[in-house]
Amino acid sequence: MNLQSIVITNCIGIFLSLIVMYSSHMVRKGRDLDSRLLTALLISSCSCCLMEMISFLVDGHATTFCIVVSWISNTWIYIANPVVSTLWLLYTDYHLHRKAKRLTTTYRLHLILLAASIIVIIGNLFGQYLFTIDAQNVYARRPASYSIYFVTAFMLGSSIVEVIRYRRCHRNAIFFPIWAFLAPVFIGMVIQSLIYGISLGWCCTAIGLAALYMSMQNELAYRDSLTGLYNRQYLSYVLNSWNGHSGIMIDMDYFKEINDKFGHSVGDQALRDTAGILLEICPENSIVIRFAGDEFILLLTARQEILIQKVEEKLKNAVEDFNRTSDRPYKISLSMGHALFDQKDEDSFLDAIDTAMYKDKQARHASGELRERRRDR
Repeated sequence: MNLQSIVITNCIGIFLSLIVMYSSHMVRKGRDLDSRLLTALLISSCSCCLMEMISFLVDGHATTFCIVVSWISNTWIYIANPVVSTLWLLYTDYHLHRKAKRLTTTYRLHLILLAASIIVIIGNLFGQYLFTIDAQNVYARRPASYSIYFVTAFMLGSSIVEVIRYRRCHRNAIFFPIWAFLAPVFIGMVIQSLIYGISLGWCCTAIGLAALYMSMQNELAYRDSLTGLYNRQYLSYVLNSWNGHSGIMIDMDYFKEINDKFGHSVGDQALRDTAGILLEICPENSIVIRFAGDEFILLLTARQEILIQKVEEKLKNAVEDFNRTSDRPYKISLSMGHALFDQKDEDSFLDAIDTAMYKDKQARHASGELRERRRDR
């Protein structure tokens, strides 16, 4: 692969990364962790295409400046391999589960391995056991460098395992085309690890991210843009083949009062806070949906009454913790009701959980727990 081809290949990778960054900024909320991780992946891909191009341009030029640039660019690229693969693993898990706290607990060993890899790579500046740069500024890879590729492959492999495990429990979660990203990445990584002088790895990463982003546009039709939860359209889809057994209807009390008193932007934040609470307490294999306005549905695999009640109790405790520790100008209050998914059709199931929720609301009104009765819809 000649120098001109290397420059063109990496410029294509930079261009693709910038285009996807711009497009994702236009259509996604930049504030959520999902978008931040995707942005970090794109920035890393773009910077590595640039650094790899620079490393080839200065290779063999024996000036002090070029030697320093060569060390910096190659070290940057080595660090980026485990960093980007770990970012991908975290992005995959968060996109599936929407639980930020889960990342540091589930992948603690992966993060330790990442930190150890970075220390080893930085140590190469003194020991030159991964790669060397001689007095003529010629780069040479050493056998130990394959350990970094193994770490990278391990992180990517872990993301595959998580997607397979998740899909076994959520047969309807079809909106994450993992191979759209991984296929070009693996091809580029294998070729570049076997043949020095080939510059395909980071360009293929950019291609994979672009392919993933385009493939996932279908998901936007099934996601609520405000909360990131699945929407009512997805509910209709999933109930056609739902393998769960029960559902909880959840309604926010005093939501209109929050909007009237603090404004709609604060009301939107209250909805996002409620969605975050639901995502944090929902059991494995459950699905959280924003049903309509200030109403949510939690689909569960539990059939036993006691297990469903435990989920409701956990939700009540989580709301109390939020109200006690949050500095929001409002307090969250929820009414909820559940039913088993043994009705004949979707409408019957939704009517059952809606009726149960209103019974809970009426009981709380009767007891004085709620100040005023919500208007009939």
